[in-house]
Amino acid sequence: MEAASTSEKQSVRVTILSRPYTLLAAGDPHEVEEVAAGVNDLMLSIAGKVPNADSTRIAVLACLHLADKLRTLERDLNRLKQRVDRKSEEFAGMLEELIASAAPEHGLASATPEHDLVSAEAQHHRVTEPMEHANPLEAACYPANGSGGES
Repeated sequence: MEAASTSEKQSVRVTILSRPYTLLAAGDPHEVEEVAAGVNDLMLSIAGKVPNADSTRIAVLACLHLADKLRTLERDLNRLKQRVDRKSEEFAGMLEELIASAAPEHGLASATPEHDLVSAEAQHHRVTEPMEHANPLEAACYPANGSGGES
């Protein structure tokens, strides 16, 4: 199995801190080149600020910088996930209240935890036309003609 995955990888040559490296890339080689260029820029910036540092010290300082950046991004992502979870719970509660208040007016049974929030009747009358403000990515993925091919 390893041989199959190795055959799919492409060799990419990059230069970091004036040293050439040959890397095997499973994805887009241009992305590997862009990442390597970013690492090279970071290390050159550090080398300019610490002129007597050897390449190992520069690499360690670059790693610390990138690790700090990753940690900050992970913390931000976790905060966003928590916010999305809170908002989802709020919206679910609001939807349950709306369904419960609308149920008696329309002759529907009230929603309970044992039943689906959406009745079979509502599922049967589901809107099949595209919404006016639909997600543009969905519109690009699903052409208006419904054929699934290009229009």
